[in-house]
Amino acid sequence: MKNKLEKFNTPSAFFLFYLILSGLLVFFFRYIFPASPAPLSIFLRQWRILQGLLELFNFFPALVLSALIVPFGLTSFEKDYAGFSQLFFKRLFSSLVIAICSAAVYAGVFFFALPMVKNMEGNLRFSGGLYSIAKEQARERSEAGEWVEASRFLAEADQVWAASPETSALRTEIEVNLERLRYAEGDKENQARMALAEDRRSLNRNNFRSADVSALPGEQQPTTASQAISLSETAFNEGRFFDAHWLAVLAAVLRKLPPRGLRATRGTRFQLTRRAAWK
Repeated sequence: MKNKLEKFNTPSAFFLFYLILSGLLVFFFRYIFPASPAPLSIFLRQWRILQGLLELFNFFPALVLSALIVPFGLTSFEKDYAGFSQLFFKRLFSSLVIAICSAAVYAGVFFFALPMVKNMEGNLRFSGGLYSIAKEQARERSEAGEWVEASRFLAEADQVWAASPETSALRTEIEVNLERLRYAEGDKENQARMALAEDRRSLNRNNFRSADVSALPGEQQPTTASQAISLSETAFNEGRFFDAHWLAVLAAVLRKLPPRGLRATRGTRFQLTRRAAWK
C-alpha cells in the first residue's frame, strides 16, 4: 500500500490526475452553465459541448502550470526532504519533461483543435442567424400575400431546422395558399384553352362560310360536303379537272376530315391534277 502511495506521489502521476480532474470540472461547469445561449434549441447539446471545450482550452495553460507547481508544495512537507537535494532535482527533471510535453500538446490544441472548435461555433451561429432571417422573411411575405416567395424563405429555414415546431403553423398556412394558387392558375389555363378552342372553331366556321365558288362558271354555291362532292364529280365527268379539284378540296374542308381522310383527299387531288395535265 505504501509503494502505491509513493507511486502516486510522483510528479507525472499527480500531474495526470490533477489535470484530468480539474479539466473535467472546468468542462462540465461550462457545459451546465454556457457562456451564451445556443442560437437554436436544436443546437443546444452541440453548443454546450463546444462551450465546454473552449473553456477547457482557455484554462489549459493555467491547469498545466498548477499541476506542475502543486507537487513541489506537497512534497516539501515530507520528512528528509531538503531544498536542492538529489530528490528535488530528480523531481524537477521529471517536471521539466512534463512541461515540455504539455507545451507540445498545447501547441497542437492551439493550432489545430482550437480553430476547428471555433469554426464549428461560427457555423452554428451562422445557421441560427440564417434560420431567424429566413423565418422572419417568410412571415413577412405571407402577411403580404406573396406565397411563392414565402415558401422559398421557408425552404431556406427548413434546411437549417427541418420540421421546426416554430414554423409549423406558418408552413400549413403557406401550403394551403399555394394549393389555392395552383388551382386558380389551372382554372385560368383551362379557361384560356377553352377560349382558344372556341376561337379556332369560330375561325373555322367563318372560313367554311366564306368558301366561295361563284367564280366557277355555271356552278351553284355548295353548302354541304355532299353537294361539293356531287359538283366535283360533275366537273370531273365534264373534263373540268381543276374545277373538280377545287370542289374536292372544299368537300374535305366541309366534312372536317381526320388526318387520315385528309391524306386520302390529297392523294385524290394529286390524281386529278396529274390526269388534267395529261389531258
